[in-house]
Amino acid sequence: MEDNIIDYEELKLLSIDQACECLGLGRWSIYRLIQQNRLKTVTVGKRRLVTQGAIRAFISKLEEEGRLL
Repeated sequence: MEDNIIDYEELKLLSIDQACECLGLGRWSIYRLIQQNRLKTVTVGKRRLVTQGAIRAFISKLEEEGRLL
């Protein structure tokens, strides 16, 4: 069953659900962060995706503020 494990570090673009799993947050929290411009996204067609860079930037910002997930 290890074939089902996804290495999110290898993905450049993550779906909202993958971003949730990667950050350990729920969909509502992810969408709230996006609305607050704290988590940047890109749109490809009709899909909203989160880049690995945006995830790293978000975590770095939390570390700078002294907060952790």
